[in-house]
Amino acid sequence: MLERVPPHDEPAERAVLAAMLLDDRAAEVSVDGLTVDDFYLPRHQIVFKLFRDLFEQSAQVDFVVAGRELSKRDLVERVGGLEFLGQLAEDVVAPGNCEKYVRIVRELSTDRKLQDLGVRLHQLSGSEALEYAEQQLAEIAASHAGAGDPVELQMLADQVAHDALNGEPRETYGPPFGFAGREFDDLTGGAIPGTYWVVAARTSMGKSTFVAALARSLRRTSPDAGSPLIISTEMTPAAMGVEALASEAGVHSRGLKRRNLTATQRANVSAIVDTRSLEGLFVHEMAGRTVGAVRAVAKRHRARHGLPLLVIDLASKLKGTGKTRYEQMSSVSQGLHELKSDLNTCIIATVQVSRGVMLNGSKRPELHHLKDSGSWEEDSDKVLLLHRPGYYGEDDHRTEIIQAKDRLNYGGVRSIYVEYKPGVGRFEGTGDDTEQGLFI
Repeated sequence: MLERVPPHDEPAERAVLAAMLLDDRAAEVSVDGLTVDDFYLPRHQIVFKLFRDLFEQSAQVDFVVAGRELSKRDLVERVGGLEFLGQLAEDVVAPGNCEKYVRIVRELSTDRKLQDLGVRLHQLSGSEALEYAEQQLAEIAASHAGAGDPVELQMLADQVAHDALNGEPRETYGPPFGFAGREFDDLTGGAIPGTYWVVAARTSMGKSTFVAALARSLRRTSPDAGSPLIISTEMTPAAMGVEALASEAGVHSRGLKRRNLTATQRANVSAIVDTRSLEGLFVHEMAGRTVGAVRAVAKRHRARHGLPLLVIDLASKLKGTGKTRYEQMSSVSQGLHELKSDLNTCIIATVQVSRGVMLNGSKRPELHHLKDSGSWEEDSDKVLLLHRPGYYGEDDHRTEIIQAKDRLNYGGVRSIYVEYKPGVGRFEGTGDDTEQGLFI
């Protein structure tokens, strides 16, 4: 039985290479739209890489220069001799059709990748197969999308100026959280679309409660923005439901589980149910999954409900690529950085602070205390660090929210304070503009 040849189009691949020899614009289109792996034939891969290198070095892509470079790299025999370059130079190709040839080569490359994915999936099973498929499909989609064209700065400035001069005044850049009065929105600018934030604290400092409170407050303050989604790598949806109800009602979760509530607590719980104050908030458990899997879930949610905020708690328990823990977490952070633009939403990921913070006299965390990877700081637009002296036995249960990084230059590197009641998992504002008291 003859072995099936993977999908490819040799004339289209040759046409791309020939057009690159004839025209700088064709070379630009080809370099922007294709990668070496998009070519099926090995000698086409070698020649494309050579042409791409010459183009990126601003060197002329022509027969003489290419032949000299092939000889220098000892690749003449691997492409079938300099005669192959001569044949390309003689091919009758219209450089203006290069985009069509590029599209053909890219589409067939995608077909080959999908076929390879199908073969590999036959060798796997269960969740392993699903995770591999999610990761590979995300990579194929990203490569198929291409890098796009640069945008002129003046055009971007014109858009910003039009918005600033003609729009109605607003207190925040993104949908307001309404958390801790106006203080938190003044600090962060609201849930700014297309941004990636990191919230870090020691274990049991209350970071999960904090980000859940942000999601609930955002939904209550900006319902037209859509429905926030909380993805947890630690808690089941049922457990998240208990914690949310306890926080909203102002009771300890133990009282809910033991059905041991005072008359006032029972009235508070009933009010939450009757007013449906948790409606429009969604939770999902994804322990040990990849960023690709998160992307798939988030895209489905966005299509159905809108997505002003995606919370990932705890991001360091997502599955990354690489041999070391540092490499794996760096790949997770990079994936979230790319996902913010893909979803055009505000992404908040929680991570842990290392034990090194204990060496500080005040035990107040700093950026270098982020655990597992420096990429949490490098990739993110904002880093919020939580610090509560009461955690270390002091008689001060305020939580300091430290905006330690602000790439957006919105609220600056500074702190605000909220009261935290660990028994019921509630935060209360402390500023002059927080007369209503509770904000979650």
